[in-house]
Amino acid sequence: MLGESVQIAALPEHLQKRRPGYHSEHRAATPSPGEEPEPELNPYEKKVGNAKIGIGVSATAAFVGGVMAVSGTGPGIDFSEGSSSSSGGDVVVWVGTAVAAAGAVSMIATGILLRKRKRELRDYEENKRLVSRRVQWDPYTSRLVF
Repeated sequence: MLGESVQIAALPEHLQKRRPGYHSEHRAATPSPGEEPEPELNPYEKKVGNAKIGIGVSATAAFVGGVMAVSGTGPGIDFSEGSSSSSGGDVVVWVGTAVAAAGAVSMIATGILLRKRKRELRDYEENKRLVSRRVQWDPYTSRLVF
């Protein structure tokens, strides 16, 4: 058992090429025949995309929590103070409310992050072109600059 060597030919082709320390970033930049090159995004576009995904996930959590909270308030649930019986509907209402609140707070935080990332992307693109596309007030000439 100790003297036997592993035959690489027995391994599938995709495992033969992989070796310790091999990362996909280290592959050649030229695509193989029949494969189109993937357009490279700058890091700010990736960050904006991630923030948009975060907004979607947060909105989904808020929606699911709202549905849970509303569905838990069936006709058998009594919210009066004299009611001492605990039912599964009460738990669903409270869990749904917590999930909806967490989703709403997460949407607000991710929206702020998205605004910051878009501002960074816009500044990056303006610096790359060295031309601003925004209308700005020039205090020295007291006029709008396009």
